[in-house]
Amino acid sequence: MHTLAPKNRPSMQQGITLIEILFTIFLMSIGLLGLSAVQLKTMNHVTSSHFKTEANYYLQDMAERIRANQAESYNGIDNNTSAGATLASQDGAQWIGLIEQAEADGGLPAGATGTVDLAGSIYTITISWDEVKRDGGDGSAKDTITFTLKVRV
Repeated sequence: MHTLAPKNRPSMQQGITLIEILFTIFLMSIGLLGLSAVQLKTMNHVTSSHFKTEANYYLQDMAERIRANQAESYNGIDNNTSAGATLASQDGAQWIGLIEQAEADGGLPAGATGTVDLAGSIYTITISWDEVKRDGGDGSAKDTITFTLKVRV
């Protein structure tokens, strides 16, 4: 014959459920912190990739401008170029304007530079900027990102 335990008898496992719940919340919070770190890293890589894509687009843009107007020299275009009387200087000023425009409008990071140099019959088009390393430091460490395209005319 089986006897049933009386209902008013105290259980030996009082409080164990609360400890299990606290432990579960602790583990979940660590997991969510890890997930947020991965999300932040992903956003940084997406931003970096976006800038690199824009830089390639701007290099190709200047190459097409040079090919379309081979009668004029594009040598010496840099961030100090202003629109002048020639089509080459106007193209250069527009190109620099694209590079320097606000990031939200499709520009590159603040401080980005663009140059065009001619050596013989080869134009060297260069775009560079400083990118902050996101290594958990104080944000002072930077990498210089440089893209170069050579165009023979």
